[in-house]
Amino acid sequence: SGLDLSGERVYISNSLTEKYGAEAGDIMELSEKYEDKSYKFTVSDSFYYPAAMAVVVSRGQFNEIFDMDDDYFSGYFSDEKLTDIDEEYISSVITEHDLTVMADQLEDSMGLMFPMFGGFAVMLYVLMIYLLAKMMIDKNSQSISMVKILGYSDKEAGRLYSAATAIVVAASLLISIPLASAVIEVIYKAMMYEFSGWLTYYIAPWIYPAMLAIGAAGYFTVHFIHMRRIRKIPLALALKNME
Repeated sequence: SGLDLSGERVYISNSLTEKYGAEAGDIMELSEKYEDKSYKFTVSDSFYYPAAMAVVVSRGQFNEIFDMDDDYFSGYFSDEKLTDIDEEYISSVITEHDLTVMADQLEDSMGLMFPMFGGFAVMLYVLMIYLLAKMMIDKNSQSISMVKILGYSDKEAGRLYSAATAIVVAASLLISIPLASAVIEVIYKAMMYEFSGWLTYYIAPWIYPAMLAIGAAGYFTVHFIHMRRIRKIPLALALKNME
């Protein structure tokens, strides 16, 4: 609805626009799979319809292009059950469930895999930060002990040596998240080009701040764990190996 089909205007769904880069004014040539026939259309505009790759023309233009009778039509779409048509004229009934059954099946069979991958990725992320911070503290334990002798509190000593880790974590999150999104988009589109259909690449806007929040939460969790290690570093450690 809402498409102006007068004057032999041709509309294409946004799926075709995304897959082939077709825009208004482009000439699109479609060929029949089993016959030596092709049809050229000048694209007037696109419309939002991610469910299928579709070309929309008026019924009169369709019948003229495909050499059909003037009163020919292929079927009706209705948002409610039709009760004034004889059963013998009904070829099939397509419900909302029929249109979403594939998506429902994918969600049922693979939906639980993605939280598992996400949890595994968070575990690796926290483990990497933990090892990085641990290496920093172990390497500078004697210096931390000396700082505590000079009058710095455990909290202040921890800030001195955790600042570098915090900067690395923040920079990694800010760089890796958009970079990973861009790389995945390229890989996804290259994969979808091999299929006859098209599924739009979409990441919900809330995903990015959620990833930043999870990253920050993971860092602070590791930070509190290592603060306990810093508190346990004895002052006598600074007197060892001194000449």
